[in-house]
Amino acid sequence: DIRAVISNHADFYQLVASYNVPFHHIPVTAASKKEAELKQLEIVRNEGAELVVLARYMQILSPTLCDELKGKVINIHHSF
Repeated sequence: DIRAVISNHADFYQLVASYNVPFHHIPVTAASKKEAELKQLEIVRNEGAELVVLARYMQILSPTLCDELKGKVINIHHSF
């Protein structure tokens, strides 16, 4: 089951809400990246997520985030 959606885009809030899934909008900039990743990890932990799926997430993950999510994250972003 889907525990939550965390997005750096607010575009799909209504769609996610229509399924009664918690939606968390966390914008990411170069200046806010570290703080944004900490918020993301907090949500993953609080929701008890066993898997994190990255979709349309065009950010390079920090070594800290990679270590924290090791074995629990997949990226389904398309390639060009």
